[in-house]
Amino acid sequence: MTSPVSGPAGLSSAWAMTGASAPMPPAKRMSDLFGKIDSQNSGSITKPQLQTAFQTLSPPVNFKAYGVDKTWSALDPNQSGSVSKDAFVSTMTGLMTSLRGYAASQGGK
Repeated sequence: MTSPVSGPAGLSSAWAMTGASAPMPPAKRMSDLFGKIDSQNSGSITKPQLQTAFQTLSPPVNFKAYGVDKTWSALDPNQSGSVSKDAFVSTMTGLMTSLRGYAASQGGK
């Protein structure tokens, strides 16, 4: 008799057998992205930093279509000029969900 294969942190046997990693939660992905954008580790980012990220980090198609200006407006509605990590993660996670839902409703266009 064989025992079921179990991967780390309760991953299913299919994940363990293929060697694939489980999808990263959206908030974790956005936190990691913030770290890449905040190259000076200041704890906040500015619009120029976001613009650079749009040019160098290959954002998903939905974000490219939405554009850096609209994305920044969502991130910094009070026009303070900078966005904290917590605000970035929260806003971008919600925005990512909204943009995916919109693209799906448009037939993936």
